[in-house]
Amino acid sequence: GLQTRQLTQISPSKVPALESQDLAALSSLQINAFNSNQIAALSLAQFKAIGPSSIGGLSMEGLNATFIYELSTGQTAALQTSQVAALKVDQIANLQIEVIGALSSQAVTSLTTSQLSSISEFSVARLASQSFASMSSQQIAALTANQIQRMASAQIAMLSVSNVQGLNLNRLLASRITVLETDEIAQLTSSQIVQLTPSNIVGLTSQQVAALAADRVSAIEPIDL
Repeated sequence: GLQTRQLTQISPSKVPALESQDLAALSSLQINAFNSNQIAALSLAQFKAIGPSSIGGLSMEGLNATFIYELSTGQTAALQTSQVAALKVDQIANLQIEVIGALSSQAVTSLTTSQLSSISEFSVARLASQSFASMSSQQIAALTANQIQRMASAQIAMLSVSNVQGLNLNRLLASRITVLETDEIAQLTSSQIVQLTPSNIVGLTSQQVAALAADRVSAIEPIDL
């Protein structure tokens, strides 16, 4: 097979001539030897031939939106944290809903706020629940109203007390309110209480209401009671 040194000497114009089966046999170290121009010259068939055990060596810089869209679940799960962090906003937005859930928790927590907010609301619901336990308060605050509305109960349940404080409750479904722990309810800010809709208020359990501080209760609009 081709040696790493030989791979670096292949001109981008010759890359399309490489057999997909040869690319499939390359190691992560060999894949890492490709420069951005060589990667950009890959055909879709060649790219899809790169297996999960090798894709960890691939630079994301030369990948176009089509390649990102065609990432398989196995390839996505094998991406290194540094690779995911290197994805541009438009690349993140092109990840298919079916594969977004394959991102590791470490990869998700490496996303910038811009990357995270670019994920479609339908894809957010597919992110591993454990990812939300490690997200920063800045990441949580960057979630859009539509993303919050699509969050699953299991994802909300993983949020820390400090992260719940960064959550815009305006779009949180009433059925999701009940998963918040009483210590999280107790730490809600007055501005968050004001964000609660009438259906959110009705969704509070008696234990959650009891956990609200007096000054937080006074922030609830009379129409919500």
